[in-house]
Amino acid sequence: MIQYTYNKQIQAYDWVVAQTAYPKIMATSQNKWGSDNEMVKYNYNKEVEAYTWVNSQTEYADIITSARSTWGTEYSMVKYDYNKQLEAFLWLNAQTAYPEIRQTPKTNGALTMRW
Repeated sequence: MIQYTYNKQIQAYDWVVAQTAYPKIMATSQNKWGSDNEMVKYNYNKEVEAYTWVNSQTEYADIITSARSTWGTEYSMVKYDYNKQLEAFLWLNAQTAYPEIRQTPKTNGALTMRW
């Protein structure tokens, strides 16, 4: 078991030192996980995926801006927060009960809500 763990750490270390893209994400992953190279690799891959996803979003810019201001460079949390806030926003706008409450649109930043 010790040999297995050692081999996995060596493989992950070799992978970590070979990475040249997204150096800030790599630095953050290394600061967070130290010498646990398997976790550095895992965290780096997760954050790079979230980073590219976050930067590709073009709809609901105010939601992504809010999530970024809350979570900064924790891109997986930015993505999570965006998805949750968007889900809530779309749900609220789909509600049809109590139409008298929803007659006048209200604005919240750049989003226009019908409630």
